[in-house]
Amino acid sequence: MMGLQDPVLYLPGLRVLRELYAALDRDFVTTHRYVEPVPENMESYSIEFSRLLQSACTGIDSTFRLWYLYLTHEVSEVTDLPVRRKLDFPDYHPLLSKLLIDPKHTLSLGRNPSVLIAPFLTWTGKDGVPDWWTAHNKTKHELDRINFKRATLENAMNALGGFYLALTDGRGTRTTHPPASLAFKDGVW
Repeated sequence: MMGLQDPVLYLPGLRVLRELYAALDRDFVTTHRYVEPVPENMESYSIEFSRLLQSACTGIDSTFRLWYLYLTHEVSEVTDLPVRRKLDFPDYHPLLSKLLIDPKHTLSLGRNPSVLIAPFLTWTGKDGVPDWWTAHNKTKHELDRINFKRATLENAMNALGGFYLALTDGRGTRTTHPPASLAFKDGVW
């Protein structure tokens, strides 16, 4: 995938997803006025963190779906991904390697560089999804007092970081160049 033109030229939906990321990034940084992003506050939960978690996960799902469908239909001769009609989040796991997303890639929080996240580190494929994705599903499909507590600063931050990495591998080799992140500094390699 290296050396390709900006994917927006052949995946115009990425433009909207970049704009969504930029809006969520700004909104996330605004939450720092109320909840300082430090380790002891990672389990803080709120309606705003729930909204950010849901929106970032929607962005990730949409970004991965665009790429999956493009790779299996438009350039199917260069991929070994199975063609599927219905896609679930675990189906996207092979995209990490196809899109040059290193699951170990760590992002540091701009407001507090000692806070590091690796959104895809625990994603093991078909048998496991990241905790923040499970929190997304629980707060989306089974919202009650117990599951609402999953709408945490930590889960929202990891989902937003995952969205950022879905749009760019962090090295610019896919040339997607999302808007500069206000929330995250360059990754740690």
